[in-house]
Amino acid sequence: MILILRASAVILALMPICSYGSEPCKVLHGRARFYSGDGQLRIWEIGTHHEYRPDEASFNTVIDWLEAGVLESERKNYVSPASVVDLYADFSVCPTEPFKKGSVQQAKITSASHRHYEKKPEFRHDAPRSVRGAALPIFLNSH
Repeated sequence: MILILRASAVILALMPICSYGSEPCKVLHGRARFYSGDGQLRIWEIGTHHEYRPDEASFNTVIDWLEAGVLESERKNYVSPASVVDLYADFSVCPTEPFKKGSVQQAKITSASHRHYEKKPEFRHDAPRSVRGAALPIFLNSH
């Protein structure tokens, strides 16, 4: 009996791990967004209510992808260039924790293909003033 347990342990130890958590890796179409106010980085799976949080190993990679969507000449204008754009792409996502309805799921993000960047409305010059942060009414002096 002990021999069978040891043999089983050796076999399990030698088996390659094909996923990072309880779910297999998958490719999904999503939007990456960095919220600089609280430092949250999320990838929303478009068409669902589900979001992924990049793990420690892939967090900086996703931030770099976001910053790549900001012109080099504009990066100096922002404290956090990654928070200026949204990145739409086909992300390769490997969950590192089980799915739990209504919760953000941590995952290792391994790639982003077919990248498309959109500047967030509050950073676009053609956005309405209320969206750009000037929501207070402007009163002109009539004297």
